[in-house]
Amino acid sequence: MYTFLVAIAAATAAYAIGHSIEWGPTFAVLTFIGVLIYCFRKFGKKLQAVVEEAQQIVLGGRAEVEKLIQRAQSKPMGSQKMLEEKAEKMIADSVRTALISLDTAEPLFKWVAMGKRQISTVKMQWLYQIKAFDEADPLMAKAFEMDPLVIAMKMARAYMKDADADLEPLFKRGTRKFKGDKGLILYSLMAWVNLKRKNNERALEILVQAKERTESTVIRKNWEHVVNNKVHMFSNAGLGDAWYSLHLEKPPRQKAGKGQLKSHPMYGRGKRRFV
Repeated sequence: MYTFLVAIAAATAAYAIGHSIEWGPTFAVLTFIGVLIYCFRKFGKKLQAVVEEAQQIVLGGRAEVEKLIQRAQSKPMGSQKMLEEKAEKMIADSVRTALISLDTAEPLFKWVAMGKRQISTVKMQWLYQIKAFDEADPLMAKAFEMDPLVIAMKMARAYMKDADADLEPLFKRGTRKFKGDKGLILYSLMAWVNLKRKNNERALEILVQAKERTESTVIRKNWEHVVNNKVHMFSNAGLGDAWYSLHLEKPPRQKAGKGQLKSHPMYGRGKRRFV
């Protein structure tokens, strides 16, 4: 990476200068650290600016969807299905435009440590958001797991592809990293998967763990349902957007005119961040 090469060159020059006054090693180390800090800050800010610009494109797409929703509520615009399809296309178009904008960050990867992984993480989440799973999958291995939702997306894709062997390692890694309520989506997802696979005992074990480690009423209700053999009543709907954004279940439809699009995880309230 160019940043380290520049820092090494500067440190070498500093050592040569300082050596004559017996301060060579100290002078070289300080110069190396100073150049690294300067480059990381300078190019890191440029990288963040690219990400923020792309985010604004996505938020702009959501704002247009909000306007569409408002018009639809005041004046009917065809069937509910047609309206949802139009809104999803608007979001997908804005995401595609934002992804092109993110590509302008590529020259910065030579200067910013982990810059490529940061951009890959953002791209993966946005592609997953618009259900472009085939494009999101190759980026998953490169994505930072700084958010439990990133691990949840990996788990959801493993379930979709029947790669169940990958689920337990992802789940255990995620719950070690995200303690308490931060890991709520991971416990809820893993319990749901095991119930779908008819492995009720394992699902109950997970819910017991989650009940001890979180304060979630959703977990407690689901634990009660499973322990009382009322598996059909198990529901992660109480997790809201975090659950439905995994695209494993569709959010329940509401009557027309009640703001059902606003509650849709793909283009809801525009407050959810992906970075």
